[in-house]
Amino acid sequence: MTDSRSTQPGSFVPGLVSVIMAARDAAPWIGDALESIAAQHHRSIEVLVIDDGSRDDTVRIAERFADRLTIQIIYETGRGPAAARNRGLDAARGEFLQFLDADDAIEPHKLSSQLTVLQTTDASAAWGPYQRAIDSGQGLATAPRVDVHPLLGDDVEADLISAHGFIPLAAMLIRRSGSLAAVRMPAQMRVLEDIQYHFSLLAAGARYRQHEWISGLVVREHSTPTRASRAPGVDFWRACVANAADREQSWRAVGSLTEHRARILASIYVYAARELASSAPEASRDATLRAMHVDRRYYDFVSPRLRFLSRIFGLYRVERLA
Repeated sequence: MTDSRSTQPGSFVPGLVSVIMAARDAAPWIGDALESIAAQHHRSIEVLVIDDGSRDDTVRIAERFADRLTIQIIYETGRGPAAARNRGLDAARGEFLQFLDADDAIEPHKLSSQLTVLQTTDASAAWGPYQRAIDSGQGLATAPRVDVHPLLGDDVEADLISAHGFIPLAAMLIRRSGSLAAVRMPAQMRVLEDIQYHFSLLAAGARYRQHEWISGLVVREHSTPTRASRAPGVDFWRACVANAADREQSWRAVGSLTEHRARILASIYVYAARELASSAPEASRDATLRAMHVDRRYYDFVSPRLRFLSRIFGLYRVERLA
């Protein structure tokens, strides 16, 4: 166990994968996550567990893997997942980065197959499909799973914030080279910080490449709200609106708000407006007006009947009904 130590760009260990795992009160699940790392076909791995103020046996369970993994425990003070992951990024020695939440898992082939892509192409981030496992408390082994295949087109930045294109950071393997080595997460963010990290990677010149149609990540979906890091619905949807508004402003500023991007932004605003309608009416109204402003084709997102009613009673009233 030790504190973090900054690694200078250019001094990364070739072929070494640094697995960054932020954890808070993850005792029921962190064993599964670490077992999945120990089972990897690729063996050159270091694991950095950033304990973000756990009050359970998270650290003690992680320490049990010291004889099977090169593992380091870094202590944080409850500042949230973004700040915790940044501590891991500062301490990581590997040429490659693998983020993994403490309640998720990766398949044995994931690192080796994505490493092959990064070592044989000009890609700096290899990604693949993943599975959502609905855990009712019995563990991942028996949890029913749903395959998710993100779809990225030519406009990666826009597709990453769409309903069909989002890629969890853990579904990727990232090569730290050039300006990518300095990319960090916005430490003050506690919701959607992973989206901002995607944007920062792209701004630094990252090239994304899909490696294959075989899932490498298992995302644990809890059937009960037991995960400490899960944001309440209102906070999440407010963050979605703020994130979309930030992208809209950036794209408008450089004249790159294409029809494709406008359509994606409008869909985010519309979905957020509906989710916020009963719990945060003013935020819902703001999202509705943003949808109307960014792309008048928002009517495409509702049924013909609601489309007709919105022209009679007004968009906001009908969106609240929807």
